[in-house]
Amino acid sequence: MPSRNESFGMMALEAMAAGKPCVVTMGTALEETIRAPSAGIAVDTEAPAEFANALERLVASENVRVELGDAGKTIAATNH
Repeated sequence: MPSRNESFGMMALEAMAAGKPCVVTMGTALEETIRAPSAGIAVDTEAPAEFANALERLVASENVRVELGDAGKTIAATNH
């Protein structure tokens, strides 16, 4: 979710509920929604390379995807 102005992040919450890790931008409500770095990766809005690197990290590592996805699912189920 590369958003610069997000007030909550329903798409991130839906992804978390489905057990999918999120990549979000810092300085928005998305960081808190995903409890970064618990259920995803937060990157600088002004650094597209960071966003790409975070996506590459998730693609490359099933363990990271599963760990962040499981954490997100738990957070979504218990807190929202």
